[in-house]
Amino acid sequence: FSRVQILQQFSSRCQELAELSDVGKDLPTRVGDSEANRDKNRYPYILPYDHCRVRLSVQNSLPHSDYINANFVPRDFICTQGPLQNTLVDFWRMVWEQNVRACSNPVLDCWIPVGFCVLPGRNL
Repeated sequence: FSRVQILQQFSSRCQELAELSDVGKDLPTRVGDSEANRDKNRYPYILPYDHCRVRLSVQNSLPHSDYINANFVPRDFICTQGPLQNTLVDFWRMVWEQNVRACSNPVLDCWIPVGFCVLPGRNL
């Protein structure tokens, strides 16, 4: 490839990425943005869409206990943020309730604070 071809390909990919950044911005995220659920979001600007969010079973009749920042993705996937200390139980409840068979996180060390154990019985 010539330098010009590489720059053209790079420019084309940048344009595609810019177009993708607007995808989904018009879809509602009211549940994740509600006051009761804000502290359950690792990133306040990345919220689950209301129409395809994972709903946990309600615990002890608490109205907001069904919330976790996670969406179902077509073809049998769940996309979620790394759990916070206050959402770790919700994370494992989701794994259990949705019968998740495998978890993948390519940036595991980036979101685990020192002394925070994600897996029961494991010390990091």
